[in-house]
Amino acid sequence: MNRLRRIIADAPDDGTSLALNMFRSYKRDLYAEFDIRSANRLTRSVKMQVNDALAELRLEVLRAEFEAPEPSPMRTVCAAVRWDIDMARRALALRQEWPEPELAGPPVPPWVFRRGRDGEWQHRLRVVQSIDVVSRSRRRLTRLRRSPSH
Repeated sequence: MNRLRRIIADAPDDGTSLALNMFRSYKRDLYAEFDIRSANRLTRSVKMQVNDALAELRLEVLRAEFEAPEPSPMRTVCAAVRWDIDMARRALALRQEWPEPELAGPPVPPWVFRRGRDGEWQHRLRVVQSIDVVSRSRRRLTRLRRSPSH
């Protein structure tokens, strides 16, 4: 907020574009931190974390806006930045969600680790893991086929 105030105080005319560029730079860094690109789906937890960060920033900007005197460029700039934050939050909310990753893998049958020739148990483990991957893919495809959007 101090940097925003300095930008507004040092701006020759209107610091709105400078302040908006500062927010857009912050948003770009935030999206890079969470690996958010224009075409990828996000999990609900990532969406909530980014939304919470944007909500905290919006609250700080709103607080700075109301602390400024009534007719001041600070209020105008804060309103523009707050509007941009609201648009970013709405766009984030509209993004399609990806299911949360399953934390625990399937239980590995005991026959996988039975002693045999060298490397045989590793081969059996790969077979079990590939079966699990195929079954998860089939479940996802089934869910996609059943979803009303497709």
